[in-house]
Amino acid sequence: EVNFAISAGFMEVFKNQVTILADSIEFVKDIDVERAKRALDRARQRLRSKEKEIDIPRALAAMKRAENRIYLYEIEGN
Repeated sequence: EVNFAISAGFMEVFKNQVTILADSIEFVKDIDVERAKRALDRARQRLRSKEKEIDIPRALAAMKRAENRIYLYEIEGN
């Protein structure tokens, strides 16, 4: 079994074939969890910011990517 962190894409499973189309894919073993935690903090700070120029969808996507990386890293027992 191999786990990946995938963002902004989809996966199709048909019989014994898997097709993945994604903006990014990362082996769980390659996740830099400290970097992911910093990215999560930055995204949360942006979302709490009072600035008008905040790209909310982009900040939410960054937050979800970081949460996904951290979650997968932790369930793998790292």
